[in-house]
Amino acid sequence: KPDDVVIPDLAGEEYDVAKEELEALNLKVKKKQTFSEDIEIDHVIKTDPGTGRTVKENSTVEVFVSDGKETVEFEDYVGDNYGQIKKMLEEEGYKEVRSYEKTSDEPVGEIITQIQPIPGEEVVPSDSTVIFETSDGPETIKLNQLRDLELSEVEEYAKENELKLEVSEVHSDSIEEGRIVSQSPTENTELTAGSSISVEVSIGPEKQPPKSHK
Repeated sequence: KPDDVVIPDLAGEEYDVAKEELEALNLKVKKKQTFSEDIEIDHVIKTDPGTGRTVKENSTVEVFVSDGKETVEFEDYVGDNYGQIKKMLEEEGYKEVRSYEKTSDEPVGEIITQIQPIPGEEVVPSDSTVIFETSDGPETIKLNQLRDLELSEVEEYAKENELKLEVSEVHSDSIEEGRIVSQSPTENTELTAGSSISVEVSIGPEKQPPKSHK
């Protein structure tokens, strides 16, 4: 007649050690792998029947063994809005989500590169720091004061900064011929490459009609 055996407390023990203990009590062992947030890989999570239960010799005991933390495949978020993805990943339990901003023609806040993890990588969210590179929008320049400059200087400035230049002529009593009278937009306006600026160039004072002699 088989003897009664009390199941020992094996939680946290290495599987091989726990297996030996159970076999020494004339019990059969059935291993079951499962994910665990707390128990390290290949250590016992629990048994079924549980600790302190009495069973007959030759009974089978299921031993649940940790496979470590559950992993997920990290997706490709390039082209998505950083704010929305950060919120979603934080809700999914990722350790930290941060970004570096970079000048780009893409819309402000759009994810342009995944620094870590890379798409398709298997990760444990609670152990993972996510780093993106996000768009800070296109590079801007502050428009200079153009008034009183010669037209040739303004043409060179527009060319260097990839600005489109629209020129119109105007009479001026105070600004000498060939120099800029006014500009639009005004100085210090933030512009991106390809923007248009308009200037009025002096063609000197307006000629007065000759006075008639009576």
